[in-house]
Amino acid sequence: VVAAVYATPDDAKRLREAGVRDSKTVDPGTLRRMSGEILNVIPETHRRVRVLMPEEYNRLYASKKNLNLLLAQIYAETARDVWKAVPTDTIFCDQFAKREELLEGFFRTFKLPVPRQQTKAESASIAVASASVLATAAFADAMERLGDQAGLGKPLPKGASDLRALKAAARHLLQQEGPEGLGRYAKLHFKPVQEVLSATGK
Repeated sequence: VVAAVYATPDDAKRLREAGVRDSKTVDPGTLRRMSGEILNVIPETHRRVRVLMPEEYNRLYASKKNLNLLLAQIYAETARDVWKAVPTDTIFCDQFAKREELLEGFFRTFKLPVPRQQTKAESASIAVASASVLATAAFADAMERLGDQAGLGKPLPKGASDLRALKAAARHLLQQEGPEGLGRYAKLHFKPVQEVLSATGK
């Protein structure tokens, strides 16, 4: 999930008053409330949340064979969607790769201003912090929907934070729907998923 938010000075003031901050510092209950606050403050045209469901993610990753290339493209596309509504000279981005030119190249392709890349940009920009909250909330919603679709009765495991649960869910899905079905729920290049596929000879 990637999100972009444009915030005016007045928006920024209201967001800070609402306590908006980096999503990694917020518990799930507060995150839902905070996401709602952001949606109330930021007009729909000034925000964009892009959710890549696993099937689309796997297809795009297969064409790129590089996670940072894929991220750079999606960052630029998401920023472009907001920039078209509110052109601005300054775009802050959370830095995810050591090579800044990777993201800059995609921004130039879409005729966007060169982004200011910074690690932990959420602490420097209330707009980036707001985007992180919207992205995290959308990710949680997507994992709930996928868990329901998979018949697990709970959200899909979120990743490497609980490898035992992740592998158990992957084995269940593989048994129920086969390798192709597993691709509707998981990043197929993810090492623990690859290990489950290898162990079952799929």
